[in-house]
Amino acid sequence: MKTTVKKFGTQRERTDSTRSKLLDAALAQFGERGLVDFNVSRVEALAGLGRAVARYHFHTSQALLHAALSTLVDFEVKGDRWGWGPLLHWMRDELGRTADRDPRALAALQLAVGPGVIPAFTQLREAYWRRRAGLVQQHLANARRLGDLRGSVDLGQTSLLLLGQLHGEQLRIVATGQEATASFLDLLAYGLAKPGRKAKLGSGPIKSIEVGLGR
Repeated sequence: MKTTVKKFGTQRERTDSTRSKLLDAALAQFGERGLVDFNVSRVEALAGLGRAVARYHFHTSQALLHAALSTLVDFEVKGDRWGWGPLLHWMRDELGRTADRDPRALAALQLAVGPGVIPAFTQLREAYWRRRAGLVQQHLANARRLGDLRGSVDLGQTSLLLLGQLHGEQLRIVATGQEATASFLDLLAYGLAKPGRKAKLGSGPIKSIEVGLGR
């Protein structure tokens, strides 16, 4: 009996690969251009795929963008390090990724603070803030248990404030092309950490550190 060798994987594998390329390209274009200038043809070109491929897999541009942005909200939390130090490490990592113009970092920034009027997009933005602020709050709660945080801090309000401050610094980096300065995180530590309990961030890359805030 003659057997057929499958050189390019199963149909499901090819479909998953195509969808993954489209999602990555959609995030990359959204991060650079935002919602107003989102264009499916450019997504297909960036993914190295032919015209109408996105419509075949996602039917509409809004469905494609929604699927892509959902990956910024529905992520698996990795690692078990929670507290003031890990939180500052994650924030410094996010600033570094923004300076490097990492597609997912720029897309997350657009989702958080960019202009948008589509109801489904607004719902994703709200979900993003709830999820991220909730994880920041867990870090702050653990920092308080460890005695590293000022006791008067309202964890819910402070988590939103920190996330907003982070996105503001990211916007400055994108607008000016300048990297983040140590003074930004030093100021946060000065305002929130107990005297003598400030986290030491050290120097060098920290992208391999898992801090419980996802990607």
